[in-house]
Amino acid sequence: MDDTAITQSGIDRGGRVSKFTQRIICRFRLIEAEVVSVLWHGEPIPQNMTIEHWEQQCIDAMSRWRQEIYASAQANKDRGLVQRWKEMMLYSDIAYPYILVTLYRPSKLNPSPTTEQMMISLANAVKVADGYYLQAGAETGRIKYVFHPCHHVFNCAVIFLQGLQRCKQEVSDTYTWKEVEDWMYVFAKCFSSIAERWGAAKRCLEEYDRLLLPIKKEYMDFLDQKARAQRPLVQPEISMPEGISGAGEYRHR
Repeated sequence: MDDTAITQSGIDRGGRVSKFTQRIICRFRLIEAEVVSVLWHGEPIPQNMTIEHWEQQCIDAMSRWRQEIYASAQANKDRGLVQRWKEMMLYSDIAYPYILVTLYRPSKLNPSPTTEQMMISLANAVKVADGYYLQAGAETGRIKYVFHPCHHVFNCAVIFLQGLQRCKQEVSDTYTWKEVEDWMYVFAKCFSSIAERWGAAKRCLEEYDRLLLPIKKEYMDFLDQKARAQRPLVQPEISMPEGISGAGEYRHR
């Protein structure tokens, strides 16, 4: 059955039968499988291709996949599929940054990503969590999605914290404290939303809060030290000895 036939009141057996979304999701899963196989399981990249070229090829494939979903959604004339296409667009808005996170996070092939790669992972980890939060609040998402969002968001939360801990200078140069603080909250509110339907998500929230506390303090201490270092030095006021006139009172003899 098409997911539009699944509601809070039950399953409409007379609803639309559709598998087009499964084909779309399968294309994403194939890209994800290739990324995981290369980065974690020793699968070789195609011959005559550098790792950087292969990474860009994966990103380009995801970009085309996402663009096709948006184009198909805009071209759709079936009013009964409007909600389904909205759901697929949101799905692509989650999957695209998730692949960027997966590509540039620490992995078996690349255990120590560059600072630039960590910054990409950090920013996109937040987009994944934010997307899953929107999905959880949607009518269809509220019913169906619990495990994958919880699993993916927790992984992204850990990567976000690793990036924040390692790239303090770069993060503080690029984003305001308010932005970073809001990002911290995105993961917590996503876990809280999922926990309303799946109690196990509460443990993810508790573990995230435990990991966040020392890293947040460390980052705030860094910001404080940075602010202190940037303050202009105040020159002590020097009093003039008695009998010495100012420049404006200089008299020729």
